[in-house]
Amino acid sequence: MAGWFTLAWGGCSAKTFSTRLTALGSACGYWRQQEWLAGDPSVRLRPRPVPPDNSKALTRSQVATVLPSTPGCRPRRTAGGRPNAIPPGARGPGVVAV
Repeated sequence: MAGWFTLAWGGCSAKTFSTRLTALGSACGYWRQQEWLAGDPSVRLRPRPVPPDNSKALTRSQVATVLPSTPGCRPRRTAGGRPNAIPPGARGPGVVAV
């Protein structure tokens, strides 16, 4: 069975190969449970290592290049250039100071 499986799925990607191998292992388990099969014909097959998919996420070195190591902090400012704070006299009677 290992020769047939490798011939059928050997040219595919590692992820496809391993997915098909998992399906075959599940089928063999079911067949053994039904007593249609007396051993594990897929014992010689091993899943292939799947390379990491970096197409959607940045690697650590890419993040380090984009972001500075120590981000600078600055106060928030309003459109007028003043700090975004409510003056003490502007609070109404129902507003609780935090």
